[in-house]
Amino acid sequence: MGFSKYCALSLLISDYRIAGWCVRVIKQRRKTPKPFGSTLKLRNELLKTKIDEGSELMQISKRNAIESPLLHLPGEIRNKIWEYVLSNHLISIHGNSRGSLREYVHSTDNDKVTRVSLGKRLLSACRQIHEETSTMFYAINTISFNSKFTLDLFLSHSTPQKLGLITSMGVPYDYYKFYNEGYCKKFHEIFPNVKHLSIDDYVAGHRQYIRRLLWTPKDSIEKEKK
Repeated sequence: MGFSKYCALSLLISDYRIAGWCVRVIKQRRKTPKPFGSTLKLRNELLKTKIDEGSELMQISKRNAIESPLLHLPGEIRNKIWEYVLSNHLISIHGNSRGSLREYVHSTDNDKVTRVSLGKRLLSACRQIHEETSTMFYAINTISFNSKFTLDLFLSHSTPQKLGLITSMGVPYDYYKFYNEGYCKKFHEIFPNVKHLSIDDYVAGHRQYIRRLLWTPKDSIEKEKK
């Protein structure tokens, strides 16, 4: 999977709700969670999230599973559709001094920068499609970070399961420098399934990124693990 010519911020950043530097603590009473009723297992067994069978959400999910022509397609064909819509993007995550994330678009060549669609609306179409595509989004795209600070924020708000889905990523030079000097945890321990790694070196005079692709041979990875 090659790098896309363009990059845009993943709109899945809602998964990583990062607070600013000033945090106000509000005391409130803890609500007692309501017990789930019996859960409905649909025939295709793709609806995994437990919700009350009598709820409106369950009725909508049940109707979608029965009436949607798209969800009636075989799983193999649906996966090809999801991959076509979601894959081959460079998702560039940028942060700022307030500890939040913002959208940023740039091109790796001299062409005019344009905004590209990430197929994000597909993930919000219905619960079943979200179940099938949310993990795929991280596995078939390249995730890139503009600074060590941003990467650290991403790591602190990501589960090991989600980090294990990433197969291609770009890291900033300052993070690589700390990693190379032994101050950061080894990449194969944080991202066990990464196969394609690039390092972004920012050149202030030209206001652009120079991308140096680094392909790590399989035997080198095995040697590092030992």
